[in-house]
Amino acid sequence: MKLLFSTLSDLSGMNGESTHVVELANSLALLGCEVHLTGIKKSDELSEKVKWYKLPDTVNKRGLSVLSQIIQKYSSANLIKKIIKKNKINAVYERYTHLNAGAVLGKKFGIPVVIELNGAIPVESGTNKIEKKEIEVLKSADSIVSASRGIKEFYVAQGIDGKKIHVVFNGVNTSLFKPMEKNGCRKELGINGKPLIVFSGSFRKYQGLEELIRAMPIVLKKLPKAKLVIVGGPGKFKGVEFKPAEGDLREMTLSLGVSDSIVFAGVVNHTEIPKYVNASDICICPFEKNRFGAVKIFEYMACRKPVIATRIPDLEEFKDCICLMEDNNSKEISESIIGLCKNKGYTEKIARNAFEKSGQITWKKTAERVLKIIKMCIGGKNNDEH
Repeated sequence: MKLLFSTLSDLSGMNGESTHVVELANSLALLGCEVHLTGIKKSDELSEKVKWYKLPDTVNKRGLSVLSQIIQKYSSANLIKKIIKKNKINAVYERYTHLNAGAVLGKKFGIPVVIELNGAIPVESGTNKIEKKEIEVLKSADSIVSASRGIKEFYVAQGIDGKKIHVVFNGVNTSLFKPMEKNGCRKELGINGKPLIVFSGSFRKYQGLEELIRAMPIVLKKLPKAKLVIVGGPGKFKGVEFKPAEGDLREMTLSLGVSDSIVFAGVVNHTEIPKYVNASDICICPFEKNRFGAVKIFEYMACRKPVIATRIPDLEEFKDCICLMEDNNSKEISESIIGLCKNKGYTEKIARNAFEKSGQITWKKTAERVLKIIKMCIGGKNNDEH
């Protein structure tokens, strides 16, 4: 099968989006697909089996003006047309954004289109509004892949037929994320703590980093040798850093008197993250409650680590594998960390359960489900499990 995997993603950074696109593209290629992938910047981790096409980055360079959006969509469309015609593409799989042209052109050329939804920006931004044009594009798709049940429920409420939306969770690369010797990782990285708490990801408000830092003075009263390691850095759009900026977070640690107990490891190569995860005693994901899940949780689980995360509907089926918080405020975070350190039996139990569960949520299994949906669309069927 010749598949156009249409994205406007910057795959060069360390974030959930780049991980998802690269791992899914690589896995689809391993399953025998001829994958033609578009994006803004290439990842070094992209398989040689995946054919890469660079799209112009007009919006990031010129801002979100109406003109720059038109230029972005027009220039991307021209390249996508050439890819479809030259390679006789059988299906389009689009990571949806309103600036992408893959889905629209796929329908124009009479090619089956599957749209992937990895979030609901109207929910996450608090507006709960979606443009009419977006609804039209989604309704025109032959099928839709949703990364969570929460995303599916939102779009069904917007009038999208629930029968065409298939929930397919993100995966984890268990060849990369796997248990490693803790002390060896700590020695190599030069970090220590009792306990050592690790967060990995971008510095975005929804990640809950400010509340995590506010929790540390409470944790240190009970666990004075505790240390928090923050792996990652601020994301950027149009050349402007998302908030909170690293400088703001560092100032927080100083004002709260916890700077000696918090390490900013910076942005590291994705292949280095497993070392930080395996060096930890606890991994944490204190995102806001309007989120729909995170790739990092499955990565923590695959390393057999006890995980603390905010309770959201999509994590309910993992409640035996994760310590779920009712909210992401500093009180809940500190109580969860202290609680795990006190209850060793429970901590070991959820870590063991998490590791066993991670074998069921690999990127290979995710790719197999996605490929099955695409093949059904090519065959004119749309009756997969939801």
